[in-house]
Amino acid sequence: MTARSLGVVIVSHRIDEILSITQRVTVLREGDFVGLLSTDETSQTELVEWIVGSRIATIYPALSDKRDTNMHLQIEDLQGPGIGPVTFKARRGEILGLTGLLGPGFARFPEAFNSDVGVFRGRVMIDGRTISPQSRIGCRSGRSARKRGGHDINSGRHVSLPRVSEFVRRGFRRSFCECQNVQEALQELLVRPPRGDLAMSRLSGGNQQKAVLAKWVKSAPLVLVLHEPTQGVDVGAKRDIFYLLKALADKGTTLVLVSNEHEDLAHLSNRVLVFHGLRTARNMGLCRNVKLWSRVMLSMFFNLYLAYRNFK
Repeated sequence: MTARSLGVVIVSHRIDEILSITQRVTVLREGDFVGLLSTDETSQTELVEWIVGSRIATIYPALSDKRDTNMHLQIEDLQGPGIGPVTFKARRGEILGLTGLLGPGFARFPEAFNSDVGVFRGRVMIDGRTISPQSRIGCRSGRSARKRGGHDINSGRHVSLPRVSEFVRRGFRRSFCECQNVQEALQELLVRPPRGDLAMSRLSGGNQQKAVLAKWVKSAPLVLVLHEPTQGVDVGAKRDIFYLLKALADKGTTLVLVSNEHEDLAHLSNRVLVFHGLRTARNMGLCRNVKLWSRVMLSMFFNLYLAYRNFK
């Protein structure tokens, strides 16, 4: 298009793509113009600092190798429409990544915890206690805020929805206690602005995601299943979400991150399960000498080869 003298405007949060295919980049922060930069003279670190508004060492928190040796979450023969059978285990406080090629398979995993009883079959165990895949006891699933409805509801009601019964006494709803709890949750999760009266649709993509996290984090889940938790958010919000997830794991919550953001999974996860088709094909552990993200990508290319061979 540029060869035909056509101007192209690209709106994206993907820093590497912006730096590789553009000549200039305009930075906006909270709706305001921040600056106009030449991409040839701007590094990735500098661009991130312009976006965030401050100097940052890294957007990824340091992973801890100290984890509970006992298996906290056990999934056995989980299967349903477009997935399975799938079997894996995860330790308390572990961040486990799930990824693969687009299509049926890993992306259907979170639906096992949201669908009607009977659609998905299998055995789910938490601390040795068997629950159904659709049980709300101990396991929480939060999908990408942009993939779900509910944008007309205000953020305060969205955050308190799973815990409404906590604010009811003798048949009366204690609105003051609910608002106070919501305010604390929004501030803790760094939602900007931390106002419970604002509709979800009025929040930016990153703040919508953090409001979804606040909804489940305040319920103190034993296991949290997250589907594309940083999809379409800016680098500042992504950093906030990463550190929030790390803090949650440090408190003992087992996190299952279902995502196509392979580099993010490699930096944030203790292990990554790579799906081929409907099942897990590779278990990538944290490696000191070989970058995990390169191993994930190698496995993905292997899956592409298998898919191509099966197609032929």
